[in-house]
Amino acid sequence: MLQERSRRRQGERAGRHSETIGERLVADLEVIRDLPAGPLEPCEKRAARVSSTALVRYRCNDYSVPTAYGFRDVVVKGFVDEVVILCAGEQIARHRRAYGTGAFVFEPLHYLALIETKPNALDQAAALKDWDLPEAFQHLRHLLEARMGNRGRREFIQILRLLEAIPMEIVTFAVNEAICIGAIGFDAVKQIALARIERRPARLDLAAYPHLPKMDVRMTTAADYAVLVPGQRHDRQGGRRGDTGGNDERHPAGSAGASPQAAKLPTVLRSTTRSRANARDGVDHPRYLLRLVELELIDRERRMVERRIRAARFPAVKSLDTFDFTAIPSLNKMLVLELARCEFVLRRENVIALGNSGTGKTHAALALGLAACQKGFSVAFTTAAALVHQLMEARDERRLLKLQRDLQAVKLLIIDELGYVPLSPTGAELLFEVFSQRYERGSTLVTSNLPFEDWTSVLGSNGSPARCSTG
Repeated sequence: MLQERSRRRQGERAGRHSETIGERLVADLEVIRDLPAGPLEPCEKRAARVSSTALVRYRCNDYSVPTAYGFRDVVVKGFVDEVVILCAGEQIARHRRAYGTGAFVFEPLHYLALIETKPNALDQAAALKDWDLPEAFQHLRHLLEARMGNRGRREFIQILRLLEAIPMEIVTFAVNEAICIGAIGFDAVKQIALARIERRPARLDLAAYPHLPKMDVRMTTAADYAVLVPGQRHDRQGGRRGDTGGNDERHPAGSAGASPQAAKLPTVLRSTTRSRANARDGVDHPRYLLRLVELELIDRERRMVERRIRAARFPAVKSLDTFDFTAIPSLNKMLVLELARCEFVLRRENVIALGNSGTGKTHAALALGLAACQKGFSVAFTTAAALVHQLMEARDERRLLKLQRDLQAVKLLIIDELGYVPLSPTGAELLFEVFSQRYERGSTLVTSNLPFEDWTSVLGSNGSPARCSTG
């Protein structure tokens, strides 16, 4: 209708014009230029200048740019939702637009090149104050600084600079992998990240990591090992104080294996034995001992995680890396990843996973249990039927109270397949007692293929489900 009326109106005259609207349209079309080749950007463009603190002001707010562009003239494009900054026609920064006055919008990566020249400013830089990095980065920083001091802090900044060209997920994976295999250093993290991108195995010489000192271990005195063995006092001649003649007959001066064996430090003993063949001069004793202690702590933490996994009695060890989220589009991936941080265990909250068979409930429960073991929490995994059988057997053998105390002490109790097998009234009552005793004392993760309203058929009481789901 609009098109028809517009064409009908072309024969009319508007205002005081002698020509008709159609005749004037033909004259206008002859002088109208073609549309621009590029799309029209719906933004406001303003010229600006980068300040000494690598900030560009736009509409009373400051936005960061890389420090290499200090005091340069730039063009700011202000869109509705973001601000884009260009220098010499090249985009150098993109930020979410801030509405208000006096706001500072920082990108931490813009300042890493400058901080690399001044490593001591790493903790004082305002741009890095609210940077939310994964916990693995902070762990790696502690290891680097404990081993190399200021040089370790500089290497940590170099690892952060990998984020300028490599996505956060890949660098985080490389950091975790480097910590797991003990290859602590910038070169190792870089090689693992590049191997991840190129989909090839990382070619690392693990014998060179974690950078054992180049020194002759046989020249290490027992006084230096006193740092490793609290309570053992040694003199400079290599024997314990009180020995006649200053030396111990069983461990002469310069022995590197006596104190680690007495203190039960197997990693220290293996490291000293392995490094004897390729030892060279160049590192003092305190730094050498510090690195050996760090190796022992890393290995001890790994063994503790393995013990917690064995104590949990998982039917299979699975992680979220092998979980196919694309096969179950309805699954809330972000919620599962949030649960993997195990903050709900600290808050002593409970989790209920409901769904049909084959939707990955048990896989997710095993992955969360593995993550809790790695975080240092005690975990126990069992099926509902097996737990009820244990409870009834313990009651008959008069050790029910002990079993209940053991279940109450576990930080995370995973009960799988609730409702898959019908429970007797007595078994349901004992299971409900476990739920009630753990309330606000520990976290419980329950998987079930039954809707929550049907739990009364399992627990045998109309009030039981509401009470056991509290929290």
